[in-house]
Amino acid sequence: MNVLIVDDDKLARKGLVAIIDWEKYGFEVVGDVQNGRKALEFLRNHPVDIVFTDIDMPEIDGLELMQMCGEEFPEIKFVILSVYESFSYAQTAIRMGALDYISKISFSPEECGTILERVRAKYMQTCRDGHAEEEKQEKVEELIVFILHSHSAVENDLGYFTKL
Repeated sequence: MNVLIVDDDKLARKGLVAIIDWEKYGFEVVGDVQNGRKALEFLRNHPVDIVFTDIDMPEIDGLELMQMCGEEFPEIKFVILSVYESFSYAQTAIRMGALDYISKISFSPEECGTILERVRAKYMQTCRDGHAEEEKQEKVEELIVFILHSHSAVENDLGYFTKL
């Protein structure tokens, strides 16, 4: 899974890339940028599965980035990183579809494995759910075509019988 790290704190961003063994958990960091505007530029040119983003950034914050990507890149998932331990921020992020909300304050290198395993599992589940939803949609479309075709055939049969 390709990962983009977005954080205006360069030390935090580079540290996150360096201290975590991303590949061990099936992730590859394909880029890191300093704000939401740069993230959008990056996403338009590189395949990314998950964005790990700070909430509080200049220009475009993490929640705005999530909202904008929901319109332009709906398949991309998000993990929110924040110094804010406010329930309302976490609640908003989760309601918007974030896979997780991680407090930078309580974050420790020892937790990295557990966090990445949880994020990976949630990502895989959303992919399975999305695939199941696509299959349901295809079945509904097939059913509509069948009903329309059947309706047309019944009308033809009725037309034949009314001519007799």
